[in-house]
Amino acid sequence: MNTIAVAERHFQIGQIYFGSGNYVSAIRELDAAIVAYEQGQHLAGKAACLNTIGLSYVNLGRTDIATKYFNDSLSILLALGDKHGMAQVGLSLGATWVDLGMYTQARDA
Repeated sequence: MNTIAVAERHFQIGQIYFGSGNYVSAIRELDAAIVAYEQGQHLAGKAACLNTIGLSYVNLGRTDIATKYFNDSLSILLALGDKHGMAQVGLSLGATWVDLGMYTQARDA
């Protein structure tokens, strides 16, 4: 099995864990997906994983860690010119800032 297929499998399992509220297991699977995406040089997949890990940390109450993952994802997507992906991460980041009462940052996200 090639590395992208392995990455996709870990990503899908991570998404299932995320959807079921098992955020720690989601992070574990998404971290494994990132390793495989990096080996396959699939930056868009890595960025998607970083965003979902950020959302997992938000749900675990660790917004400090979440924003780092969102910013890392956004950096990749900016480099790729992926406007749709940037919008998704911007929504994640903006919602996190609203939750923290950081309305100026949320408005500018």
